[in-house]
Amino acid sequence: EESRRQQGAKQEEQRSVAEERRKEEDGVREAAVPEGPVPGAREIAGQDELQEVVVYTDRDLDLKLVVKVRRGASVGLLKELLASEAAVTGLGERQPEEFVLLDPFFGTELDEKDVVDPSWDDLDVMMRSRRG
Repeated sequence: EESRRQQGAKQEEQRSVAEERRKEEDGVREAAVPEGPVPGAREIAGQDELQEVVVYTDRDLDLKLVVKVRRGASVGLLKELLASEAAVTGLGERQPEEFVLLDPFFGTELDEKDVVDPSWDDLDVMMRSRRG
């Protein structure tokens, strides 16, 4: 009986994580953004607006990645977009967890569940070293 309750709780947690993931994926994919109204976009004011975020890998050399995210997108989704953009721009295959995005005001690491703030025009990133 206890095992069934634990299994049920685990399944509920997995459903919840999957639902959160689906909501985030509704956030953005620049290439997938059609002109005009976005079908299925949330009906929250400004939610369908795109925000350009410049992410500097090295400010001194002006090395940066530019991505567009929907207002209200998570930092986790921004990292996913950075990973896909990195492969295209010559940084090679990268995983989202390799990107350490820094709070532009405090310099602390941003959590994946943080929401991309509309005031963040640019961010700095540090890369975690690959293990393996």
